[in-house]
Amino acid sequence: MEYSFNATGLKAGKTKFTFENKGKEPHFVVATGIKPGKTIDDVKRFIQTEKGEDPVEDERGFNTAVVDGGVKQVVEVEMKMGKYAFLRSIPDRKGGPPHVAKGMVSEATVE
Repeated sequence: MEYSFNATGLKAGKTKFTFENKGKEPHFVVATGIKPGKTIDDVKRFIQTEKGEDPVEDERGFNTAVVDGGVKQVVEVEMKMGKYAFLRSIPDRKGGPPHVAKGMVSEATVE
């Protein structure tokens, strides 16, 4: 539970969603558009290697504030249709690799 998440029911346009941290570590979300023809596997590969064409479009992105475990935050954003990569990229309080390296990468489709 600490290093996984999902995003569902996202609609294009101005929208509100609740970011709930059910873990114990602090987390935040970075969302970025996945380029047409690219996949979430391309995003994961690029995160690990930083080689090849960047598969994301930052102009379709947003991020949340860092929230502690057990905290919810309502976020209002403008979203466009398409596929997004949702990432969490801070390390644990005790250090170590960023959470994205622990599998905190998820795909969501905005309709």
